[in-house]
Amino acid sequence: MIYTNLLMKEFLDINESEIREGKLDKELDLILKEGFLPIGDCVFLEKIFPSSYARCSIEKHKIERQFTDFSGYEVSTNRFHIEDFTDQDPLIQSIIFSNKFKKKWLIDFPLESVNITIGFQDDEVGRFATFTFHKSRNDEVVHDINSLELYAQPIYVEVISGRSMPV
Repeated sequence: MIYTNLLMKEFLDINESEIREGKLDKELDLILKEGFLPIGDCVFLEKIFPSSYARCSIEKHKIERQFTDFSGYEVSTNRFHIEDFTDQDPLIQSIIFSNKFKKKWLIDFPLESVNITIGFQDDEVGRFATFTFHKSRNDEVVHDINSLELYAQPIYVEVISGRSMPV
């Protein structure tokens, strides 16, 4: 299920054909080809995972001190700027990346649900797109889908249900 604010909906409507026909930049495609890094109950993108972080099981009580829960930790760790990996329009590339990410996720984790978030900034500072994701977990909410209109910039949240989730 896709949730957006009106600003994002307008962007998606205006750029529908460019998104549908566009190709993902090679550098962004490499992120997906490098794949996922499961650690304990968390999943990260291998290429984005900070080299200074331990690649061993994560103790929940340590995560809760800094990030509240595993979902907050995943969102923080998996967050990256699309424009750091492409010279093309980062807003368009972020949606194309998201579509390919979903396909890869469902192949690699068919039973797990995931929440994807894309935020845009398009102002006098520049055009930026931030991508992040976290596994869906009961009682762990990172973005309140009922409050997306409060964001000053376009925001996109998609919940992809794995086969183990009730429809």
